[in-house]
Amino acid sequence: MHASKIYTPNMFGLFKVHLFQSGSYIVQEVIDGQRFIVKHVFAEKREKWSRTEYEVIFDPQRENFKCECVMYEHMGMLCSHALRVMISLGITEIPASHIMRRWTRDAYRDMPAHLMIYQNDSPAMKSTSFRHSALYRTAIEIVQMADTNPESYEVAMSHFLDAMPILAETSKIKDGLGLEERLHASGKQRQYQGDRYESSSLRPDMVAPPKRKEMGRPTTARSRPGYEKVSVPRTKFCTICRSRSHRSNGCPSNWNKKPRREAHCSNCGIAGHRKTNCLTTNYQQTNLRECVSGYL
Repeated sequence: MHASKIYTPNMFGLFKVHLFQSGSYIVQEVIDGQRFIVKHVFAEKREKWSRTEYEVIFDPQRENFKCECVMYEHMGMLCSHALRVMISLGITEIPASHIMRRWTRDAYRDMPAHLMIYQNDSPAMKSTSFRHSALYRTAIEIVQMADTNPESYEVAMSHFLDAMPILAETSKIKDGLGLEERLHASGKQRQYQGDRYESSSLRPDMVAPPKRKEMGRPTTARSRPGYEKVSVPRTKFCTICRSRSHRSNGCPSNWNKKPRREAHCSNCGIAGHRKTNCLTTNYQQTNLRECVSGYL
């Protein structure tokens, strides 16, 4: 009942699955009220690779459960082993330390989109420069609209002048989260130099990195991340003996092969020459020329 009130419908459906699976375990108490061994009912029938025992540690002071399966640390919901221990201890509500806000119904509230950042526990409100940046962007938009015609200028200036006395009263109470307040509190004051302000001792993460002009013509290639950089060339091996010291054309194992058969002439069948250099062919051609010339 408690889970159905706090969890969203989808997460409550997942919670019911784990609650149903908790019925397949039995609890053995090792240390009174603090340490438990949760064992599957049909442990001997399960596969050898399947784990059947889990250790669950309960801290009564913090009302915190810690299981070996670390399912809560992984996804933010209690596992079936911890739920089985809760049932054996008679705990009827999920401890507050095990309720993840992102799985609850209160994680989303019916607020306008531009006011969602002001909800409770919003990390944006704790940012160093969030309010400063939001006010600056809004002021720039107002200036752009007010600069279109004289009527818009008069409207914007009248609202600015009316807001200044009100802000003078409300700004007296400071919470110390403003950008200027944090800079002054840490001894970092802005100094006016010429037509711009410079920070005397800002942290490296608060100022732009120095622009260093390198020698030569600037490259047009983009900077590649680590996973795109060319790695070490792959080692090549000999295709015959798989050694890295040589290639297949100089492999010692290749020297013991039988020598190639000597080429023979296809005309006379004698080794040592080719058909183009065969003496028999040349002799026949010479006799043929003499016969032809004598006949003519």
